[in-house]
Amino acid sequence: MQRRHGVLLRIHESDRPVYVTDVMEGAMPRVAIRVRAGEESLGAIWAVVEEPLTKQREQGLIEAAQVVALTMLRARLGTDAAMRLRLGLVMSLLDGGPNARKTARQLNFAGRPVCVLALGASAPEGEDPSVVEADQQRTANALSMYLKPICPRATAAVIGSVLYAVIPLPNGGEPGKREATRIAEEFIARLDSAQPCFAGVGTVVADATDLAFSRSAADAALRVVRHRATENRRVAALEDVQVEHILLRVADAMADERIVSGGPLRALRAYDAEHGGSLIATLRAWLDAFGDVAKASEAVRVHKNTFRYRLSRLEQIAGVDLSDPDVRFALSLELRVFE
Repeated sequence: MQRRHGVLLRIHESDRPVYVTDVMEGAMPRVAIRVRAGEESLGAIWAVVEEPLTKQREQGLIEAAQVVALTMLRARLGTDAAMRLRLGLVMSLLDGGPNARKTARQLNFAGRPVCVLALGASAPEGEDPSVVEADQQRTANALSMYLKPICPRATAAVIGSVLYAVIPLPNGGEPGKREATRIAEEFIARLDSAQPCFAGVGTVVADATDLAFSRSAADAALRVVRHRATENRRVAALEDVQVEHILLRVADAMADERIVSGGPLRALRAYDAEHGGSLIATLRAWLDAFGDVAKASEAVRVHKNTFRYRLSRLEQIAGVDLSDPDVRFALSLELRVFE
């Protein structure tokens, strides 16, 4: 709302405190001043007020912003060093092998069950990369803070467009997977982020040497939940979304080999385009309903007899026999991959 009203721009462009009345309905006014180092904006100081500041208080706020800028610069130097250290540790762990075991020993969790969490947001197309990166870094800082009291030996860092966390666990196997999933779900539920955040839970491995395998599973699971991008499921382990993962891999392979949908689906699409039909939608509804005409016809909001007629036309135009289970499987797979 502040961006839309140009409030942040006014603060950014001013060297003096800005009095803000259009905060939100029923809210008291604010006064804000940019905290800067040279031309770089580091943030802003905000205060709730009842009226505009006097000249003396304005000058006090200007001086306070200068002190805060110096403090933030000093703090950032320490933070940058800590971030570089975490990045090196996480990269060493994710590579697996002997170096990962050495790093795990350094972090005091060698020989314990451990897994990788891969977190990523679903940023809309055309989003400013700097905004995406800033939001990503805030998420990384929030995750490190969240993990510190509950799993102090865990470490996290952003690599590329993914935030990775290496989590030592008290138990391996299924209990370990449930614990890692719980950590990811609780963090995402608490996260205040500009874009929806998703997480893939890697396989729980017995030793840090196998963390490359855990990372691969976490990446694959993250891709599935991001591809779905639904509010209902933001976190998943690979074994829980294997079918979706396989379908994405099939789509990748077909795209690499430049294979396009043909045969029955091509004929149905051409018919729908020429006649304004809905045979593709009819086929999908029927397959999703496992051949239950009443349920499928309700899904596309037509009478059962109309739906049966469309099915018969569909078989004629596509040249298929829907009573054949192999045909049904092939059509269902093609719809998942190409539609």
